[in-house]
Amino acid sequence: MGWGYTSLAVESCIYKKGVGMITRTGLLVGVLTLAGCQTMTLTPEGVAIRTITPVVAQGCRHVGITGSFQPVIVGGMSAAQVDIRNKVASLGGNAMVVTSQYVTPGQYPHGNISAEVYKCDFTAQQATPTVTDVGLMLSDLSSDVKASLERNAGALVKTVVEDSPAWKANVIPNDVLIAVNGEQVKNGSHGSQLLNAAFGVPAPVQVDVIRKGGTRTISIAK
Repeated sequence: MGWGYTSLAVESCIYKKGVGMITRTGLLVGVLTLAGCQTMTLTPEGVAIRTITPVVAQGCRHVGITGSFQPVIVGGMSAAQVDIRNKVASLGGNAMVVTSQYVTPGQYPHGNISAEVYKCDFTAQQATPTVTDVGLMLSDLSSDVKASLERNAGALVKTVVEDSPAWKANVIPNDVLIAVNGEQVKNGSHGSQLLNAAFGVPAPVQVDVIRKGGTRTISIAK
């Protein structure tokens, strides 16, 4: 029996040697002792990663596969959502299809995400809206909607996926999304990008929408 780092140690954390780090053939037998842990952050490239459907992926070039396995001590599923985006970007992709997402139960639960990595030409797919991580499908505002609202910026909620975080928060079709966490939404694709980036951090996503002529703020929990 000797001292050593285990497979649970991740690059974003620094562990100190102690009873929590006693290992035998790589197997953890004690309680992890954490000396310090930095919060995982999205890279600018990771922010730009889009989550696409398999149908949309058919028009893209497949780059590879990747995954994230993050312990609860560094954020679990929330950390995995950040990590997977950064990994997709590091492989040269600009989009991903999430193939599995689950939490490993136990004393030290882990967030697990696997994804197919794609390189897409989104200029050729502008007419194909994609479902965001919060469960919304957005589109650009039509000329009629812009005229009725007397504004150019914003995105129309076309679809709300049942049982998704947005559905549970009571975002409804035909809401006009105008801001995500205080940042103004320019159009449908920009709104999707902001939502996906915001959903990659632990805090709830605050969205401002116009509904029946009034503006309201809705909190979307993870």
